[in-house]
Amino acid sequence: MPAAILLALILAWTTRRPPLGPKNPPPGSKNFDCTGVQNYHFNGISYLPVGQFGIDYYCAEGGDVCTYYQVSPGVYAACRLGAYTPIHH
Repeated sequence: MPAAILLALILAWTTRRPPLGPKNPPPGSKNFDCTGVQNYHFNGISYLPVGQFGIDYYCAEGGDVCTYYQVSPGVYAACRLGAYTPIHH
């Protein structure tokens, strides 16, 4: 049992999101890494949350903006480029 608790603590520590700062600037900043936050696909009407890149969708060559991220409520910015392509399981 203690090994399971230790493993859970290690996994929680290694998968936590770093605090915002110089190495992880806030959304909308020049060096912000948008791939670590929820991404959205614009379907022509609204922004819909997408799953995990490479598992639920990928961005094929061509196209324009594949996914967006939310900078603030109601404000979205481009994240990945390409043609949004869902992966059917």
